[in-house]
Amino acid sequence: GKWPAYYPDSLPASFDVGLGSPTGVGFGYESNFPAKWREAFFIADWSYGRLLAVTLTPDGASYRGTSETFLSGRPLNLTDFAFHDGSLWFITGGRRTQSALYRVSWTGEQEEPKWTPPAPDPKAAELRALRHQLERYHAETSETGLKLALENIDHPDRFIRFAARVALENQPVPEWRDTILERRSPDGLLALARLSKAKRQPALIAAACAAIQQGQVNDSTLLTLLRALQLSFIRQGEPDDALRDQVIAALDPLYPAKTMPINHELCELLVYLSAPKIIDRTLALLEASDDTRDLSHYLVFLRYVETGWSTDQRRRYLESLRRFDQWPGGRWWVRTGQDLRKEAIAALTESERKTLADLLDPATPEVESPVITLDPAKFVKAWTLEDFTAELGQSLSKRDLASGKQAYHQVGCALCHRMGSDSATSQAVLGPDLTGIGGRFDPHAMLESIIHPSLVIADLYRNPAGPNVSLMPPGLINQLTKEQVLDLLAYLQRGGSENETR
Repeated sequence: GKWPAYYPDSLPASFDVGLGSPTGVGFGYESNFPAKWREAFFIADWSYGRLLAVTLTPDGASYRGTSETFLSGRPLNLTDFAFHDGSLWFITGGRRTQSALYRVSWTGEQEEPKWTPPAPDPKAAELRALRHQLERYHAETSETGLKLALENIDHPDRFIRFAARVALENQPVPEWRDTILERRSPDGLLALARLSKAKRQPALIAAACAAIQQGQVNDSTLLTLLRALQLSFIRQGEPDDALRDQVIAALDPLYPAKTMPINHELCELLVYLSAPKIIDRTLALLEASDDTRDLSHYLVFLRYVETGWSTDQRRRYLESLRRFDQWPGGRWWVRTGQDLRKEAIAALTESERKTLADLLDPATPEVESPVITLDPAKFVKAWTLEDFTAELGQSLSKRDLASGKQAYHQVGCALCHRMGSDSATSQAVLGPDLTGIGGRFDPHAMLESIIHPSLVIADLYRNPAGPNVSLMPPGLINQLTKEQVLDLLAYLQRGGSENETR
């Protein structure tokens, strides 16, 4: 899965765009736009039909970003863009939709608009220069690089520490191993965990545990030490009983902690080490939280605890699993709940199955292939694209969205597709989420996919070993009137919103 942003052997995003499908990126340096836009970093998002402009400002040795929508459309399925002759040129299309080339030009006055760039930060410039200096040794062995890396391995700036660690890893390990062990440097120990041989594991674990037990570590440092222990077990192997007890003695007093990241990493390690109190403590965290990140994390890792369960603990786990069922989620969420339940039931004794019988079924029915039955008595017409030629050339902005929502449910769309904030579709995961469909498909393309569902099948829903036939049956809209079909298209275009102003 995706690594957490706090993992020290990775780097966080400068700006989290969220859901989307980026198809092109670039700076506006070659445009004749106002200075604010010339300095912006542009991101094309195919899925949601938008071009984002991200403003980057110095943040220590790196940058952080803020964004705003530069332009958007329904649809605006951007596939790529470039700057040329002072203008922004972009192309739309994909998935058999109509492709088009657009140009965006600045037509305002040529004098510089009022815009004040961020004030220079000399300290940030120094930090970036230091980071660049360290990065020179990411592929070079050098005494100078070794000295510089050791000097900065505990630097307060995360990006400097990262650059120093990578530089250190490119120097011969025997030349810096003892220094790191003596210092108990968290990022240095992380480097050792990534590179050391199994015979060095006891010294590495002893140094990490001593650093944790000295009680002067902050959250960031503790997370780095926990990650070093994880990587040591992954790369140098499972610890023997003595090392296992040593690590449990260091970590057990910290669990539970006050922050989610530390609790999550402690949970993983203590489950792996079979710590004696892990079930009760984790169940308490699970029951006290309404955050889906906690819910999924603790349920997933508790399943790896094979022994030591009481019947009451099994009951508490299954009750939390029913809470998991009731949270709206996508395909992964639903299938994870199904898998967790199967494993939990398989681990029960016959006596426990009888005692906990009322908790063995999911809180919501498991998602199965829906049976869509069309009433022949309600047949209106076998609609074709040609039947809507005139209407598809007109705006759908004045259509009846409430009628469109009713049609969405009437013909069975809600059985397979999630749509916006419509709670009735929260467990519909068999087909693509249609919330952002208006940003990538125009009404003609949407109607074509409804009438001919097998014409274009998204990769995620295609059967590579079978016939190229969609799970979605044709003819679903044949029991709707023309007005209802147009209302349905308007509802889809707005991503399930009944708000006219969206």
